[in-house]
Amino acid sequence: MKTMTVIFDGSITAPMGYASSKSSKTDREKNTKYQALPTMAGQFIIPGEQLAGALRRAGMDDIREAFLEDPLTSVLSFYQARVGGVAGFGKNYKAGEMSALRRANPLVSLWGKSGVRGHLGLGHAVGPVTETVTVLQGKDGPYKRTISNADRVQGFRSDDLSRDPEMEVPMDFWRQREVLKVAGKSPDTAKQVATYAEKADFFGFPLPVDGDATPEVESGEAEEGATESGKLTNIQNGYGGFEYLPNSTQFAHRFSVTGTEMEMLMLMASFRGFASKPRLGGHWRHNLGWVDMQYTVYLREEDLRLAPREVGTLTINSHLDDLNTPALETSGMVSEWMDAYLSLRQQGFPGMDINAGVEDEYAVIQANLKKIASDVRKETEKNKGKKAAEKGSVQQDNGRAEVDHVA
Repeated sequence: MKTMTVIFDGSITAPMGYASSKSSKTDREKNTKYQALPTMAGQFIIPGEQLAGALRRAGMDDIREAFLEDPLTSVLSFYQARVGGVAGFGKNYKAGEMSALRRANPLVSLWGKSGVRGHLGLGHAVGPVTETVTVLQGKDGPYKRTISNADRVQGFRSDDLSRDPEMEVPMDFWRQREVLKVAGKSPDTAKQVATYAEKADFFGFPLPVDGDATPEVESGEAEEGATESGKLTNIQNGYGGFEYLPNSTQFAHRFSVTGTEMEMLMLMASFRGFASKPRLGGHWRHNLGWVDMQYTVYLREEDLRLAPREVGTLTINSHLDDLNTPALETSGMVSEWMDAYLSLRQQGFPGMDINAGVEDEYAVIQANLKKIASDVRKETEKNKGKKAAEKGSVQQDNGRAEVDHVA
């Protein structure tokens, strides 16, 4: 199979800002966790793993939508197509076996799977520096002032009933609200609630006698608003929030593909699928994570003495900044690849087996299950033999005791 090396060089822009969804840092002053942006070597990044996962799933979904019935035949096919299979069940392929799999399933050949190296090199998209350092002159000499280049959303969860006590709601809501004052997430707090409900003879939500009192427990009265185990939880409380990069933040991105033309068509499936909802990161409910992509595409020449040749462009528009352009634009050789993919899609992907490779994982799983069953049988037989020996020993001891008694 003839291969080519194609380089995509460009940028990813977040027109409405970008945030992560992973809680990874602690605010020491407020003692709360907040969701920090991923960084590398002093710069914010969109992780390559995040990009690869989003594009791979988008491509698989675009392929599946071309069929009236789902072409994936099992859950193993589903995991292989979307995430590269189930970890630990990869096969060690012999000479010639992997090339046959790559021909049958170019999607797996492009993205890889457990036991098969992919042909796409998709690294991090690199954004702005994380901090700005300014040297200032003070009374005691120069000093540095460091300012984070990421904004941070912090908030306060408000209790609407507390803020507006005249709000018209059913009376049961006020009774039920009392239990929320003491119903924390810890088992100790739950025990307090259950104990109080039992003592107060309530079968539903407990209600303190004076309407505001808190339950007494063996360890003493709990403080309102405390968050430690066994203490009361305030409905109205602050939260750590999350970091985000502002509108129009840009990330430089360059990646490469060294594969066949068929694998390039599979990459077109990913870009087409991703263009339908181009979003990355977290906090989508805050309208973050929309991205625009702009790439200039280069082809490495067979004559390595020549520089890579520009062969086309690819642009994805989220329409959160520019409403006057298509969601997906291509030019040059990239348009040829996209047209070839759409033609292949319309024909139902003849000669391509999206499930190829699953039988290899299935064989590994079957072998593992057989070994487990064999181990269970051996352990069962061993235990039976042990019990039989113990029973024989007890009977022998009883026989000796009877003989001693007669004597």
